[in-house]
Amino acid sequence: MNEDPGAVVRTLLAAAGLPAQGAELDGLIAGYPGRRAAMDALYAIPVPEHDCEGTVQ
Repeated sequence: MNEDPGAVVRTLLAAAGLPAQGAELDGLIAGYPGRRAAMDALYAIPVPEHDCEGTVQ
């Protein structure tokens, strides 16, 4: 996903009805890509690295 972090953060804040501006908004926008990557990693499904041949399905 190559979303604009500024647009995403502003949309999320507006949807939640939360005000933010100035340095606070800048900090949220700067930190969003890292927080998003961390959240995506929590829900990532690990792919088995071994050969699954011979397993019962």
